[in-house]
Order: sequence, then C-alpha cells, then structure tokens
Amino acid sequence: MSNFNWRMILPGIRTKLSIFTILFAGLIIFVMSQLFIRQQRMALFDSFEKELAPSKNYIGSIVYDLERISQSLVLIEDFRIRVKESKKALAANRNTGSYQQDRKALFGLVNLNKTFGSVGIKISKKQVNYDYETFFSKYLTEKEIKELESNIRIHFRDNEGKPISDKMFLELQTLANKIVLAERSLADTIEKKLNQSFIDNNKKNINVARNNLRQKILSFFEEEQKQKIRELELATSKFRIQSFSILPIADTYVAFPGFDTSIFEPKANVNSKELEKFLNPELDKIVSILNSKENISQNISSGEKFLFENRNFQTQYDFFYMNNDSVNRANYISKSNLKENWKQFIEEDKKFQTELTNIIEKIKNRIETLKKEKLGTKATLSKDKEFASSYKEYKSILEKREKLILEVTKKQEGYAEFSKLNKDISVSEELKFKDALATIREIALYDFVVLKFRANPNHYFDYLASDKLRQNDLSKIKKIRSWIMEGAEEGVPQDLKKIIDTGMISHSRSEAEEYMWKLDTTPIISDGNDLATELIQVNKIGFTRVLVDMQEGFDRIEKEKQTIEFVAYSIGFVALISAFFFSGILVKKIKRIIISADELGKGNLETKFQHGGSDEFGILTTALNKMTSDLKQRQEMLVEYAAAEDIQKGLLPTSVPFQDSLEFGNFYKSMSGVGGDYYDFIELDSDRMVFCIGDVSNHGIGPALVMVALRSQLRGLIRAQETNLREILLSLNDQVFGDTPSNIFVTFFIGLFHKKTGRIDFFNCGHSKPIVYRAKTNSLETKEAGGMPLGAIDNFIFESTIEESSLVLESGDLFFQYTDGLNEAMNHSSELFGNERLEKILLSLGKSSPNQITETIAKEVEKFSQKKIFCDGPSELNDDIAMIAFKRI
Repeated sequence: MSNFNWRMILPGIRTKLSIFTILFAGLIIFVMSQLFIRQQRMALFDSFEKELAPSKNYIGSIVYDLERISQSLVLIEDFRIRVKESKKALAANRNTGSYQQDRKALFGLVNLNKTFGSVGIKISKKQVNYDYETFFSKYLTEKEIKELESNIRIHFRDNEGKPISDKMFLELQTLANKIVLAERSLADTIEKKLNQSFIDNNKKNINVARNNLRQKILSFFEEEQKQKIRELELATSKFRIQSFSILPIADTYVAFPGFDTSIFEPKANVNSKELEKFLNPELDKIVSILNSKENISQNISSGEKFLFENRNFQTQYDFFYMNNDSVNRANYISKSNLKENWKQFIEEDKKFQTELTNIIEKIKNRIETLKKEKLGTKATLSKDKEFASSYKEYKSILEKREKLILEVTKKQEGYAEFSKLNKDISVSEELKFKDALATIREIALYDFVVLKFRANPNHYFDYLASDKLRQNDLSKIKKIRSWIMEGAEEGVPQDLKKIIDTGMISHSRSEAEEYMWKLDTTPIISDGNDLATELIQVNKIGFTRVLVDMQEGFDRIEKEKQTIEFVAYSIGFVALISAFFFSGILVKKIKRIIISADELGKGNLETKFQHGGSDEFGILTTALNKMTSDLKQRQEMLVEYAAAEDIQKGLLPTSVPFQDSLEFGNFYKSMSGVGGDYYDFIELDSDRMVFCIGDVSNHGIGPALVMVALRSQLRGLIRAQETNLREILLSLNDQVFGDTPSNIFVTFFIGLFHKKTGRIDFFNCGHSKPIVYRAKTNSLETKEAGGMPLGAIDNFIFESTIEESSLVLESGDLFFQYTDGLNEAMNHSSELFGNERLEKILLSLGKSSPNQITETIAKEVEKFSQKKIFCDGPSELNDDIAMIAFKRI
C-alpha cells in the first residue's frame, strides 16, 4: 500500500486547466458585473446631480432671499417706530430740559444675534445720554426709511414684471409691524421676570408671526418660482425639492416648510404623503443637529439611500446662511488643516485681545465720565484728548496684529513668490486661510453695521479672485472703523454714506462701537466658544431637502447587467472548450519533459531532453539540456552557493518603513554572487526607524555568513526592545570579536531616524563618512564620527572609541551612505573612483529621487571602471558595492 502512486487518481494538468478556466471565467463575470454596477450607479448619481444642480441652487436662493426680505421688512417697521419714539422723547426733552434714552436692546429686537447673524452681543441696560438728539431722531430720517422701503419693494415683481400692489405691500408691512410690537412686548415680559412658560409662549407666538410673514412673501413669488422650475426642466416626477426656513421657538430651532416641487405632480411616487411621513424622523434628526452646538456643515447628512415600498430613493440636504461672506471665512477656519502653521498668530492674538480689553475698559470709563461732566451739553468725543489717545493705542494694537499676520505668512512656503502676483488668492490654501484670519472680524463688522439692499451669495468667491474687489471691500471697512474710533458724530457722515453703495448704515456709532469691541476681543479659534463657530451657528437661515426616485435608473442598470452576464457566460463556455482542447497538446509535451526530468532526478546526469519545438517548450528543453551539462561540472559549487544565496537574500530588507514621509533608494551588487556587504531598515514604532549599513572584510561565503549572524543578532536585540544604539553596538562587537577569526572585522554604521523631527542619531564604527545633501543651500555635508570596526578589539577598548553624533534632515534633504566598494572601485589604470566624483554626482542630483541617485552613481562607477555592474550574476568589480539613500519628503 505504501508504494501506491497517488498521482494516478489526482487531477492532471488538463483537468486543472479546465477547472482554472471555469474559475477564472466565473471571477471575470463576477468582477465585470460588480464593476459595471458600480460604474453605472456612479454615472447615475452624477447625472442626477447635474440635472438637480440648477433647480436646487435656485430654490436655495429662494430661502436666502425670503429671509433677507422678511428681515428687511421687520427692520423698516422697527426703524419707523423708533424714529417716532425718538422725536416724541426729544419734544418732551425740550420741555423738561433733560432726556435720557433707555437702551433695552438694539432696535427693540430681543435676540439680535438670531436676526442679523452677529456674535450674540447682549447690550446691557444702562442710561446713555444722546445730547438731546438720537440716531433715530436726527440721523435716520423718514426720507431714508422711505428710500430703504423702495429698495426692498423693487424685489416684489411678479413673473410678468409687474410691481407689488399697495394693498399687498401694506399687508406685508402690517405683518412685519406685528412682529416688532410682539418682540417689544416680549422684551418687557423678560424685563419684568414673568413666568418662563409665559415667556416661551410669547416666543412661539412671535415665531408663528414670522412664519406668516415668510409664507405671505413666498405666496407672492409662487407663480414666478413655478415658471422658473418649468424653464429649468426639472423632472418633477423623479425629483422633489423642498425648502425649509429655520426659526427659533423657545430656545430651540424649528424647520418651517416653504417651497415644494410636489405641487407640479402630486401623484408621483416621490411626492406621496406616505413617503413624506416616512422621512419625518430624518428631518427630526437634521433639526436635532441644528439644536446642538456642533458645526452644522460638518454634521449634515450628505445623502441617505433607502428602500420604500420596493422602490429605491435617496435624500440630500444643503444648508444656507444669511451672511455668506462671514460664514465662508468661518467655515474655512473651522475646517482648515492649516491651523498648526498659525499657532504663533493664535497665541499672540490672545495677548492682543487682553490688551484691547484693558483699553476698552478705559474708553468706557472715559465716556461715562464725560457724560457726567457734560450732561445736557453737546460734547464731541473726538475733542477729548484721553478718548482720542485711547483709540490711538487701540488702533496701534490692530496694526500690530495685522503685521503679525504678514510675518507669519512670509514663513509659509511659497508665499513670497505668490504675493508678487497679487491677483488671485483662490489658488492657494495657505493664502485663503491667512485672508480668513485677517478679515473675518472686519467682514463680520461690515455685515452687522450695513443693512444690504441686495446680497450676492457668490461675493466671497468673487472677492478671492479679484484684488480690486478685495481692496474696495477692505477700504469700506477701514472707513467704518475710522468713523467708530474718531467719535466725531453719532450718525453716519456723508462721505461714509457715499461708499456704501449696496445698502445703508443701520446702526449708530455707539452701537457699532460695542459690536467692534466684541469682535476684537473674541478669539477667532479656541477650544471653547470662538468667533468662527459662533458666526456659523447664528447665520443659519434654512435648508433644502432633495428627494430622488432612483428606481427607474436601478431597473435600467439591472437589465443591462443581465445582458453583460449573458455575454460573459457565453465567452466563458467557449473559453472552457478551447482550454480543454489545447491543453491536450500541451500535456503531451509536458509528459515527455516529466519522463526525462524523472530520470535526471534519479541522478542520471546523462539524461537528454527531447527538443520541444520552436516555442517556449523548445527554449525550455534547450535550457534543461544545458543545465544537465553544467550540473556535471558545477554540482558541488552550486550546492554551496545555493545556500549562500539564500543567506544573502535574508540579509537585505524587502520593504522600507515610513514611505509617507521618506523616499528611499538603495543598491547592492556582490563580486562573487554572495558578499559581506549589508544594509537594513527596521521600524521600531510609528516615529522611529533603525537603519544600518556594514561591510565585512574579505569576500565570498565566509563574510556572507558573518553578516547573516550579525543581522540575526541585530534584529534579535531590537525584538527584545533594545533601542539604545550604544548597547546594540557593544553586543554586536562582543559577538563578532568572540565568534570570528582575528582577520575578520566589520565596518559598521548604525543610525536612529525620528520621523516627526527628522533627527538622526548615529554611530560610525570604522565605516565611510555619511554624506548629507542640504536642499535649501544646495550643498553637501560630511559627518565625522570616530570608532573602531566591529570585531577588531574587545568591548573594553571598543566602547571608548565609539561616540554618538546626530544631524537633522529638513524637508528635501538627502542622507547617503555607502560601502568602500564604491569609492575604491578602480579602472584599468588602477585609479580610484574616489570621493570627489561621488560628491560631484550627489551635488548635481541632490533634488532627484534617491532611486535615481543610487542608480546614476552605479552607472558612473561602471562607466569609470569599464567593469560590468548591471549584469546577470556577480559584478566584475574588485569589491562588493552597497548604497543606501533616503530623502525627507
């Protein structure tokens, strides 16, 4: 039974080839179908997105315009009431001789930050003297309110271009007036500290009134919106787009529905009421994100795919913000991964905030003093030396902060060259981040102070691409700051009014001043509440939900998939028949080779392989016959070198660590098939790598075996958690000295690379000096380090000869080390290749890849010595040659 030939019952090559063909064809069919489905689905989603984009952007703009118009109407009504109250109080003042205004909140709005997208300034209740005349009695006139009203009214034109009727506009004004009166009433209830449930109920009533105003505005534009959607040719049976306005009710957000494309085809699957109910939990999830303190843009769902009544659907949400200029900058700062480069600015900015806080306190105290001293007179702050001096100091700190941004920017790579262009900063991530840091406070101040008649959602992107627009915007903000800090007049000067061409100044100087103080003393980035996060939170105004019926597309993909599978199975069947037929021919040739190989395996070196023809079998039989002949002469030598070659393979690393931060190059060639040169790269942890290169004296199998033992000892020490280079060298020297003859020693270089810092700590034991190419200066450095070779002396003396050195690789720097077979390669005139030629090559190719450098050096050595290196088998050099190089990315 022991002599039974199991090969008789095992499948042969013909059967295996057939099975392989079946499996391979099956794999091809599976992979093709999966790739096809994936590709088709991606194409389907892309086509949906392209088809949706115009309509989605249009409906999103509806949300934006709706919020802007409704807020403007509320402001107009509030302005009108404030002007009347101020005139009334002024008349009373003239009769009584004294007048003080009670500032409960800006414009009587209880929660200004929710209305304007500010950073939540809460203006405390205090008595402020306006010298008999207030912003609302003198500087904001009925004429200006009418002008603002006409600018808002321009937007109300139907799809035929007809303006809104007086009756319709009066209805809108009435609704806006109700909101203002309700907010004032709520402010009184809060001041009187009434029951919280009563306050919350009032808040709900206010926001219902706000929603009524929005719905009224929306109804005016409904026909125009319908016409626009039809023009955009949205497939309303397949897509449903809904808009939602965001309103705060009792300190929580609620999403009020607005425009909905379901009105076009209410019976379509995508517009069914059941599906809408099914999606309510998802909508609740979005609202819960709104009510959290997290950044919306980082938590909003990009799209959920789901199955409803055996049909495939997908949802997608997009949020919209009120002040896009502020929010775009805030988003960029919050998301950017460049914060690490700006740590210096962030830390220094905290110091500036502290200094500004102290100055603001001085300014406030001085203003209060002047009010007491000059009560009942028209005193101008700008004439007060202490006030002017404080603001001069304030302005100086702002200039220092601006200079700091420039200083930090110039340290960023590529800025100096780019700044000369001074045209389009949108191509540089570093410069966009710098601009956001430099201008976010300025833009937030502008958004607060100026009530815009028209708003451009794409203004920020135009700003990035146009130096002229950037200079114009910053010039306006500079004028606003000057008006605030000069303190010359509470109202808006004519020169400032002229440059605000897209709106009007809607705040007094004092109100703008308090907001400016808040902005300048709020950290832009911090672990807690900061300006960037706050601007994002308070500017949310609404979002759109897109619902897509993908079933038609999925059905089409499934049908095409079945066609692909049919074709693939047909090809697989034909391939199986062909493989079975042609494998029979191949098997006959293989059997003849097997018979001869069997004879050779029995030790018959006289075996001849029958010629297999002109194809690869012919080449194979010719090679086998040559191999048989060579075996007669080289049998013993091959046995010895086969073992040595296996040892040599184990010496050299097959992979290198830290490929994300280092670029490697290496080269090795022995003069006798195996040699005593050795290099290695060993990863200790995520930050450290040990690397080494060594050269055993003499050549051949003996040195190769020494290097095997050395490599084994080195890796064993590292596996035992030994990372101290000195201790490693002492252990290696002890082994080589004790286990090898006196004429055997090893020159050895070992280093420890730190990934984060680029530092290399190293010891050099009689080996060549390492060379470092410095990218910034395009120069070379050679690093001196003394030490005796391993195995030359015992540890008692050896330890005193070695000393640790270190160097640091910057980005682009190259580390190069080699064995003496390189610089001691000789030509026919016994001239050495030498270090001078080596350094010249390194200097000229320092910025090339390490692989290219090591290969070029090897080619130059071959050219110089006229001895083959790039060849099969051993090199013709007089010594083994090894090189390692790595560059920090």
